[in-house]
Amino acid sequence: MGKCCAFQCPACSYSAEVSGGPDGGENSSTVTIVCDDCQKLFDILVSWHGEAAKRKPPKRRCPCSAKHTIRDWKAGDPCPRCGSTLVNKGVTMLWD
Repeated sequence: MGKCCAFQCPACSYSAEVSGGPDGGENSSTVTIVCDDCQKLFDILVSWHGEAAKRKPPKRRCPCSAKHTIRDWKAGDPCPRCGSTLVNKGVTMLWD
């Protein structure tokens, strides 16, 4: 079962609701990315499991634009806007 957590930056007040790294549910796996162009965090689909594995594999890209530069992000990595450390405020959602 996957989860989303509320992350907040004490320095610039940026907030995001993301898994905070690699995660997965019954039919899919996700990873948290930072987009250097948007300066935001996103969870993106990286693979399918089980019966859904027959689907075409997803492309790793920013949801805003395929031209944006992305990289993996995990809890403890810097804020995408100011570089401070984001604080994990806890789980906000569980997903399958």
